[in-house]
Amino acid sequence: MRDMDTETKAAWKGALLFLGAAALAFAAPTVAARAGLRPAAAGEYLEVRRIEMEGLERISQKEVLDLLEIKPGSGIFGVDLERAGRRLEGHPLAAAVELRRKIPSTLYVRVEERRPKYTLAAGGRRWLMDGDGVALAELSGAEPEDYPEIVVSGLERKRIKAGMRVTDPQLAGIMEVASRFKGHRLFGQYPFTGARAFGPERAVALFRGTGTVVVAPLGQWSDEMERLAAVDLILRGQEAEAVSIDLCFPGKAVVAKTAMAGEESGG
Repeated sequence: MRDMDTETKAAWKGALLFLGAAALAFAAPTVAARAGLRPAAAGEYLEVRRIEMEGLERISQKEVLDLLEIKPGSGIFGVDLERAGRRLEGHPLAAAVELRRKIPSTLYVRVEERRPKYTLAAGGRRWLMDGDGVALAELSGAEPEDYPEIVVSGLERKRIKAGMRVTDPQLAGIMEVASRFKGHRLFGQYPFTGARAFGPERAVALFRGTGTVVVAPLGQWSDEMERLAAVDLILRGQEAEAVSIDLCFPGKAVVAKTAMAGEESGG
């Protein structure tokens, strides 16, 4: 068979481009036709008529709808999921977002919200805060026992609002201390309740039911918790005498006791 001449090749190329465009143009009506609808009903069949939402607690459905900016009559394939997702991810309480289409007419939205991890005392108020230092909601009642309270002196006059990322030179270090102590029971019985700054390089960990505090570094951690566990065992039965346990000295824990108990001892 002879090779096609230049004119014939050009004609075939034009026909193929036309067919490709036609296939795209008729893709949506074809989906509707398979569902047994008349061509005139194809647009309505593929309109966004339902939006499924999951994961919302502090973010309202109205906020999600406003950020999606989906107009009435929008086609399911006309929604720019990437752009809508970016807008929704911009919400200060959203950690991650998933958007996908459910043919023929449903848009699925799942939002992973930021989760409270601490309470923060700042500006004369108390806030729920996540592990990234984002204030989630102001607290008006009693402190939730599940969330250790963080106190940073530099934030005493700072104005905080929901969704704000709180910044302070000591905050990250104190959150690290709180994450290390969370769940720990001093002397096997006193639960950790929070941490506060103690000078520029140290923090004090507080425990419910005892006046004994644990002093910890704000910098790099190594075996501090292992040393604390050892001192916990050594002091069982005489824990009421301990004023503080200082973990800021490499390789040891320094225990300060009451005057009646005697002198300071290292372990």
